[in-house]
Amino acid sequence: MEIREKVFAQLGRVEEETKRLAIIQKELEAMTDPTRKEVSAIRKKIDAVNRELKPLGHNCLKKEYKEALEAFNGKSREKAQLVKN
Repeated sequence: MEIREKVFAQLGRVEEETKRLAIIQKELEAMTDPTRKEVSAIRKKIDAVNRELKPLGHNCLKKEYKEALEAFNGKSREKAQLVKN
């Protein structure tokens, strides 16, 4: 009888601890969910900015190329004129 009472008392404590753990787990999930949402939103913004940056980077390279090509052609014309003289 004594052992049976001890076992039932211990089972009662185990059930209480299980309930407390379930409550704590729900609280932790509630705390992490907003963080996940914020991280997800920030990742989406970063991806959107990356998509916008890619074509802008290509445009900058093209503009620099055009400017360099124009400068090269200008110097080539200047050289050609000097050679003619």
